[in-house]
Amino acid sequence: MSLVFAALLQKAPAASSRQRAGILAGLAVISALLTTYAGDDPWKVLQIALDKDVSTPILPGLYFGLVLGVAIYLWTSKNAFHVVAVVIITVVAWIVAHNTAVTIYRYHDAWAHNLQDQFAQHLAGVIDQYRDLLSKTLPPDKMPEISAKPPRIEYPYALAIGGILAGLVGSAMTAFGVSLFSAEFRTVENWMRTVAIGTAAGVLLQWPELKILPEASLPLLFLVWQPAVAASIGYGLATSAVRAQG
Repeated sequence: MSLVFAALLQKAPAASSRQRAGILAGLAVISALLTTYAGDDPWKVLQIALDKDVSTPILPGLYFGLVLGVAIYLWTSKNAFHVVAVVIITVVAWIVAHNTAVTIYRYHDAWAHNLQDQFAQHLAGVIDQYRDLLSKTLPPDKMPEISAKPPRIEYPYALAIGGILAGLVGSAMTAFGVSLFSAEFRTVENWMRTVAIGTAAGVLLQWPELKILPEASLPLLFLVWQPAVAASIGYGLATSAVRAQG
């Protein structure tokens, strides 16, 4: 394993733009699997609570941050401060993205419950009016039982919307962090490509609710989002001369 890593360190600086994208995508697959299956520490220490009811685990952001830290080290700067700063910014991006998704879902949930309460009150009023009308024409022993439950009101794609916005926020903050230490990545093309990929992949937060291949639901979001965003960043870290070579 150490020989493979040593070979990677030796050959990676000369890698083409596509090779850089592939290297980071491969590392991000490992990060995504760790995020899925080892995202929570058993002691619940590595987490932060921006909300009193929901805590965000730090490890998923740390895993992906290490992938981008490797990218900075290989192709941009061997300055330890730059590497650590990218890791920290990536962790912050994950925390903000996670809380964005939670906030959007809670806003939807509160809206749906409020609308359902209003509908229930209106339905109860209609039933009372109907009972009053019947009481004028029927004796009490002939009065039918009248009851109804309001339908459950729920917007079907709340998780998708939350995922899209979270993907937008997370990818934009991650791109910003990389841009601070990479002049090559600091272009509109790189930003637009990375943010567009991160935003589109965020829709997969809805995947478990679709109940398609439920056994694959858990890892799918991270297995798509992290490698795709990492590949875009790896491609963008190449200079124009390297990119012209492929």
